This record gives sequence, structure tokens and C-alpha cells, in this order.
Amino acid sequence: MDPKDIFICHSSVDKDLARRLSADIEDESWNGRPLSVFLDEWDIALGENIVLKINDALARARFVAVLLSPEMVTSDWCRAELSTVLYNDPTNRTARLIPLRVRDHHSTTNAPIDIPALLGPLNYLDFRRREDYAKSLARLLATLRGEAPPRGVRRGTGSGGITPALPAREDPDDVPEALLSNLLPVTHTPSTIFRAPTRLTSKEIGLREGVHYPPFTLKSNKLLSFHDPTRSASLLRELVGQGKTEQLSLVDLRNDPVRWRWVVELLNATLRDYLGAIGVRFDREHRRYYFIPFREQRERQQSRYVRWGSGTKRWLVRAPDPDKGGYWVHHAASLRFYNFGGRLFLSVDPTFVFTTDGRTPVHGDKARSLAMKWTAKERNAAVLARVLLWADAIAQGRSSATIPLDGGDLTIERVPTPAEAPVSIDERVGMRSLLTFADAQLARDDDEIVTFVELPIPTSPESSHALE
Repeated sequence: MDPKDIFICHSSVDKDLARRLSADIEDESWNGRPLSVFLDEWDIALGENIVLKINDALARARFVAVLLSPEMVTSDWCRAELSTVLYNDPTNRTARLIPLRVRDHHSTTNAPIDIPALLGPLNYLDFRRREDYAKSLARLLATLRGEAPPRGVRRGTGSGGITPALPAREDPDDVPEALLSNLLPVTHTPSTIFRAPTRLTSKEIGLREGVHYPPFTLKSNKLLSFHDPTRSASLLRELVGQGKTEQLSLVDLRNDPVRWRWVVELLNATLRDYLGAIGVRFDREHRRYYFIPFREQRERQQSRYVRWGSGTKRWLVRAPDPDKGGYWVHHAASLRFYNFGGRLFLSVDPTFVFTTDGRTPVHGDKARSLAMKWTAKERNAAVLARVLLWADAIAQGRSSATIPLDGGDLTIERVPTPAEAPVSIDERVGMRSLLTFADAQLARDDDEIVTFVELPIPTSPESSHALE
């Protein structure tokens, strides 16, 4: 099979758009030949091995277009195709992966799209509205031909005809600019995992009620932890049985996919434990963290605030307003560890959580309705501000968060890793001021100013572990 110019990754729900887009692309020419598209129903004959054909097409196509919709994000086939593309280029440095935004809500449930963290920072083409189709198609064709984005010029058809001029656009200047991602670098990890035999068969059975044990996990009748269970002061000591305690090197585990999942599981448990001590709860069902009000604030129906950045008062938890439905609103985020190119990062994907009593999340259609109300008008600067808020909370106003562990410290940097955009960012989103703020935080002396201070400072937080 000859290499294709572009591979169309899509959900079956978006098949009609995929067909139209593919036909329009193949109606165009480049370098004296028609542009070519790999579309599964066109290029996989009856009886052919589907997996092999797709794998070969993905490897050989110059570009891969992803038709972003809620169904595509949850499709096993589409996720497998994405994984193939991102395996060798997780940050899309080559710009080979082109996101095409086609729908924001599920066709049957109306649930909003949850864009994967790896795709969130990527610039996309907008195909959500019919009136934007021609403009977005023109930009896609320019990319396939290696041309600069069109600036309201006429586009030739495959037959040599001329289409009406596209609407004038305010394109960004062709000047590279540094941006912040949503990835916090993990600059130091524990060097050792302790593994010991244990009497436990479950993390829920056999533990003393009301006792807060250091983070651990169970694998094959063995207890694993970054904390040494043989230390006399360790609460884990009562959980281990007779037999030798081993020390596993993280260097040896990194190349073993199964055992590396043990490491990530312990890193997540360590993060939950650390954040729990500063009043952040973990929603196990939806795998997200959210700030909770302290007991006194909850009883008095008071919001939880911090002094953040240059001293701005900002809420972490907003107390219910009876005129707006009576729900608590919480800053929340999905926090996940990722290994990219041999480096470890903590991904911060901000969102909101709504609760009835300051602790119990609202679920279902009501939660989706509230989420749309709070996020529908957000632009890039607002999302980045919430990423920086979480980064500041994790670091507690310092340049990094360092969690001491027996197996070696875990250090998470406060300033997200930067990336470079080929064009400048629209000033209207206020991005430059946020980047200036981040630069200032990186350069300052830790003793000079504390940028994340509770208002008021509570006497003690509610136990996050009890809340879980």
C-alpha cells in the first residue's frame, strides 16, 4: 500500500463527516498528484487483517487527523490508534497529529467531551459549526501541502476552479513564543521500593480502625511501600509477616511495564496522602481531587480562600448560594503521573466538583449541567490559571513540593514544563501576564514571599482519610 498523506482517526458516529472530509481532501492536488487519505472503509478490503492494515497505514501516513468527539475519546480502537502515534512523539513535536474538533457533546447522552491530557495543549482545527467547515478545511489543506495558513485567500479546487474568498481571520503573528503546559516535572523520585510478606489479603480488611497507615499496596501476597516496614516506629511493621524485606530498585523496575505500574500506584497513593493533609479530598469513583472546606467553614457555610500570586484573594471552595441552586463549588483536578521520554511528569487537568454538603459530590445529569455552566465560557488563560493554582497548592508556595520517604524523596516542581508555539498567542486571552507571574515565582527567593496562604488559617483540617 502506498503511503497516504493523512490518516483519518474517527468514531463510527462521525463517519459521515469523515467521508466528506476525505472526499474533499482527495479532490485536491499537491506536487502534481491528488492528495490521498486512509479511511478504513475505503482502504481495508474484505478478508484483510484490520489490525495490520491500520498499523501499516499509521506508520506510513504523513499526518494523522483525529476527529475529536466524546465517542472518539472513549473508543478503544481510536485510543489504540492515538497510542501508536504518541508512543514515539508524546508531545507532538513533529506536529504530525492534527486534532479536528467536531463535537463537544455525546450524540445520545449529551455528556460533554473529556479531552485527553495529551491532546489538550495541541492547537486544533474547528469543524463544530457548518459555517467554519470551508475555513478549517483550507487550513488543513495548507498543512498537508506544507504551506503557510491561508489568510482569507481563494482556494483552488482539484479541477482548477476557484472558490469564493474565505472570511478574513485574525491569525497570530509568525513569531515563536514560549508557553506553559499542564505538566509539572517530577525531578526526584524514590530510588527504592520496600517489599515484605504480609498477612493482609486486602487493603480494606485487617487494618486497625482509625489508624492512618503510610501509603502501601499489595501485590502477590506482598506489601509494597516507599516506607520501610521494618523501622521500629513504622505503623507498617504490624502488617508484615515473617520473612525477608526486599529492596527493589526503581531503575530496574522502569523497563518492566507490569512492575512500573506498581511504582505509579505507589506514587498516586503518596500524592493522595500528601494532599489529604492539606484539605484535599480524592473522589475514587471519578479519579479526581478537590479542595474541601474545613470543619468550621462547613458548619458556618463559609467559603475557603487563599492569598495567591501577588496577594489576590481567591476561593478554593465556594459556599452554596441558595439563589443559584444551593451547591458547594470546589476547585478540582485530575492529577496523573506520566512517563514521557524517560522523564516523569504530574499532569494537572483542572475541573470543578459540586457537592451538597461540602463533601459529597453531585453526580449524573445535574453535575454535567453545573459543569457546563461553570466551564462553558472559560478560555485558555482561565484554564492555565487553575493549573497554576493547583501547582501552587501542591508546592504550598515553595519552588517545589518535596515529600520525604524512606525510599528517597519525591519532588514535584511548581512551575509547569514549558513548550514552544510556532506563532504568538493572542493577547486577549491574558496569557502573557500569567507567564510573567510564573516566571516571577520561579525566580524568587522562597523566603521572600509566601504566595499560597490560607484565609483564614484553620486550626486543623478535616481528615481527608476519614472522608475517603
